[in-house]
Amino acid sequence: MPRHTRPSAERPFARPADGCQAAHRGQDRQASVANQGVENVPRAGFAPPNSLDVPHLRGPDTPAPVLQRGGHDFSRVRVQAIGPAARSGSLPLGAGGAASPSAGTPTSAKSEGTEAGAAPALSFDIPALCPVTAKFLQVPHTRLQAHAAHGMFGAPVSIVAQFSVPLPILCDCRCGEYRQFVRGIFRVDGRDALETCTGPLDRTTFQEDCALGVPMPGGKSVIGHRDTPLPGLSVYSDPDQETGCRFEGSDFPGAMEVEKAVFVEMHVDFKSQLVDTCNGNVVLAQSMWGIDGEDTVQP
Repeated sequence: MPRHTRPSAERPFARPADGCQAAHRGQDRQASVANQGVENVPRAGFAPPNSLDVPHLRGPDTPAPVLQRGGHDFSRVRVQAIGPAARSGSLPLGAGGAASPSAGTPTSAKSEGTEAGAAPALSFDIPALCPVTAKFLQVPHTRLQAHAAHGMFGAPVSIVAQFSVPLPILCDCRCGEYRQFVRGIFRVDGRDALETCTGPLDRTTFQEDCALGVPMPGGKSVIGHRDTPLPGLSVYSDPDQETGCRFEGSDFPGAMEVEKAVFVEMHVDFKSQLVDTCNGNVVLAQSMWGIDGEDTVQP
C-alpha cells in the first residue's frame, strides 16, 4: 500500500507535472547543462564546438569559440608539369602521410620531397585531367603533281600542327606527335625503288614513312617523332622539342640527287595523322593526300 506524506512548509506537496511544466523543466535542464559546456552533450543537430557558436547556449563566463575555416586549404597546394609517362599533380598529405579522403585514391602514387615550411605533396598519374587535342594549320588535302628539277623528282610538302591541353599550368603537349604513313608505287627504270623502315613499299597497306641508312641522327629519317629531331625538317616548339605544342615539318617525297638519267614513276598515297602517344596513339586529326607523276630525271 502506498504511503502518504503530509505537506509542510519545508517540503510542499508535489503535484504531477502537466505537459507544459515538463517542457519548461526540460528547457531549464538543457540550458543548465549548456552552461557547463556544450561539448558534454553530443546531440543530433549540434555542430562541434570551434566550428559553430551558439550564443544562447553559452554561459555568461564562457568565451566565444574561435571559428575554424572549413573545406580544403588550397593555399598550400603545389602543382607541377605533367609528363608523358607520368602526368602528375600534387595534393597535400594528411596525418600519417595519407592523402586526404576528398582527393580520391591516386594510382602509382609516391611522396615527393618538401621544402621547409611546405606541406608534403603526393605525385600521381592523372591522364584524364590532361587530354591533348590537335589540329592541322597546314597540310595537303589533295593529290599533288610531281616535277623533275635539278636532279630531283617529287613535290615539296609543308606540315604545321597545333596541340592543346585544357590545363596549361598543369599539363604540357609532349603526348601529341605527328605521324606520316605511305603506300603505293615508286619505281626507277621499272624497278621498285623505295624501302621503308619495315620493308619494301607496299601498294595497298600503309607503312610509316621512314628510311634507314641515311645521314641523319641515328641513321634513321622519320618525321614527327619527338625523340628523333630533324633540324629544319621535323621540329617541335612553344616551348621546346620535348614538350612543345607546335609542330613544323618539311618533306620532299620522291627521288633526290640522281647520278644518271633515270625514268621515275610515282603514284603514292600519304596519310598524315596527329596522335596522342600517351593514350594508345589515338588519332586526333587526319588528312589523306598523294603525289603522282612520271618523268625522266636528269642529274
